[in-house]
Amino acid sequence: MYIIEITFAFLMLILGNGCNKNEPLPPNNKPDSKEIAFSNPVFTPTFADPTILFNSDDDYYYAFGTQDYWGSSDHLVPVIRSRDLVLWTFIGDAFTERLIWNPKAFIWAPEVFKWDNKIFMFYSASVWGDSNPGIGQAWALKPSDNFTDLGKLFNSDDIGVQNSIDPCFFHDETTNKIYLLSRH
Repeated sequence: MYIIEITFAFLMLILGNGCNKNEPLPPNNKPDSKEIAFSNPVFTPTFADPTILFNSDDDYYYAFGTQDYWGSSDHLVPVIRSRDLVLWTFIGDAFTERLIWNPKAFIWAPEVFKWDNKIFMFYSASVWGDSNPGIGQAWALKPSDNFTDLGKLFNSDDIGVQNSIDPCFFHDETTNKIYLLSRH
């Protein structure tokens, strides 16, 4: 556990704070600070609440950020990718349209992970100051694909927990149980 925490502390240092626990970094793709010089931020204009997924099918790291407006357009979960966790390229948005189940909501804090050869996302759906934010779910075949929204998993009122946001997926391999944690 300590090694994983160090790995994710490194990722949070590079991109910011998120629930980045999908996989430890593959040893052959870890940036070597002696070879790669960088300064933060490594991507601009902004990339809030990122989650990172390493895709062994194409040897890229994919980062997914909170919906944001970058001066000329609204990005519905911007997606960037990198081979070294330093040089990032914007490749598009995870969603092509606003959420049907909550069209006024912004998509915050995407949590992306691979399961059963598919890419899944949990996300917060809320507007600033919302008294009943929700958690939604989506999926894609590849991290570079547009995601298909599966809709609301729950709202805060549904589960009796105020301000349920920032989903975090966890698979306990010792018990083979799956958990979805959220912050409130």
